[in-house]
Amino acid sequence: MTAPWTRTSVVAIVWMIACVRTAGAQPLWEPPSIGDGRQFPVIAVPSDLIPALGIDKREIVLDRTPLADAAQWFKARIGRRGAGSESLGWVCIAGRDAEGRWMLWLQSGEIHGNAVGAFHLRRIGAAERIDAKCVSSRAGVRNAAGLRLGMSRADVRRMLGDSSGTPPMVAYLYEHPGAGGVTIESMISVVFANDAVTAFEVWRTETN
Repeated sequence: MTAPWTRTSVVAIVWMIACVRTAGAQPLWEPPSIGDGRQFPVIAVPSDLIPALGIDKREIVLDRTPLADAAQWFKARIGRRGAGSESLGWVCIAGRDAEGRWMLWLQSGEIHGNAVGAFHLRRIGAAERIDAKCVSSRAGVRNAAGLRLGMSRADVRRMLGDSSGTPPMVAYLYEHPGAGGVTIESMISVVFANDAVTAFEVWRTETN
């Protein structure tokens, strides 16, 4: 089932694909792009699958936890670029698990105010350099859905929903009225290589 394309959904996709830049050969610091601008399947889901993420003993609630608080918790520097609707703030965290190195960006776009409204988690190669402005963490990254790097495409389908074929990226969109007259929208974008998850990004808003 294809999800409805609301104004906020379009903002989410434009923000994820157009506003972020690829790191290229430079040391990893700025959030990379989750996609390359191509069309990809968008699947409607009935529940708010990842409203928060946990790192070590901290829980970050998307669109509520201030980015400044996250930076203070992890003793991290806040990166910033752009202005107005293209503004973006972030905190960069690097770690390692049994399958290799990973990087996490906690992100705050203009629509999120000063809160962490999105995060991007991706596997990185052994040769990729990490900027000294990023902080290191020995803790893993967890979420309520259990989505993780290295998960098989088949397991993602069972967990989040089916998509036809084997596209390199799939998005899952949740939209529903919340308490107090707000509308909750959340989009999970998952990138695959060799039928395993190599990156995923979650973008969430609560708007009146």
